[in-house]
Amino acid sequence: MSGKLTIILFFLFLNISFLFPTSISGFNQEEQLELFDNQFSGKIPEEIGQLTSLEIFRFGGNVGIKGEIPMQISSCKELVNLGLADIGVMGQIPHSIGELKKL
Repeated sequence: MSGKLTIILFFLFLNISFLFPTSISGFNQEEQLELFDNQFSGKIPEEIGQLTSLEIFRFGGNVGIKGEIPMQISSCKELVNLGLADIGVMGQIPHSIGELKKL
């Protein structure tokens, strides 16, 4: 046994309607954060970069999300799946996302 604890949070199709929490860094052990097809609003917080164990971040279908994709997301070096379809972000995709070798 490797002794590795896998933590996964799923909030799918729940019609949850609230601001995306800026305290997301409290979830720093999660490997999967699946929040798609809810009614989150606000912006993806810069604190997303503190989730260094994150392998999967799927957030599509939350059309109330605005702003830009924070460049801090490039600190999530373990990302293999990043799903941001059908959200209201604008601006350029941060160049630093290209540094995520597992994506």
